[in-house]
Amino acid sequence: MAKEEHRGARRPQFLKLLTPGCFLKLEIPRSFIKYLDKSEHRKATLFSPLMGNFWHMSIVKEGCNMYLSSGWGSFAQAHNLEAGRFVLFRYEGNMVFTVKLFLSDGCLAEHGANNISPRRILLQEPIDVEDSSLDDAAGSKPKSILSCGYIEKNIDVARTNIVKRTIKD
Repeated sequence: MAKEEHRGARRPQFLKLLTPGCFLKLEIPRSFIKYLDKSEHRKATLFSPLMGNFWHMSIVKEGCNMYLSSGWGSFAQAHNLEAGRFVLFRYEGNMVFTVKLFLSDGCLAEHGANNISPRRILLQEPIDVEDSSLDDAAGSKPKSILSCGYIEKNIDVARTNIVKRTIKD
């Protein structure tokens, strides 16, 4: 009986074959949209177990289609994604996805192997930011959402998982 309950708790997933035109925005399959939270979809978070990082990105709706947009290109660049590879998205709920990366031969990508290498990247793109550093020391203020022009981020994608951000006016 416990096995039946575990099977019923399966999380929805979808697999995307990366094509040359998908590195600025990535379409979420229409048949998958029904699994997403019913609230207004503006942001999504991808968790990459490969590098141990969370990646925040915006969701864009165009007609009946939904796309991972601002932030997706940064994720793809940091993970050395290229056309012919596959990405498996598992929906965890609350617009959070765990992703697994596969090479063009179908093998799971591994950190430190020849297929994925950590890199330092400099990104400039417009995004909305939830910045917990705006909270005061006592933690009495709620998180603020900033809508700013551009954010310059220096991201060290390495074993130490250091992320440095500076907000430009």
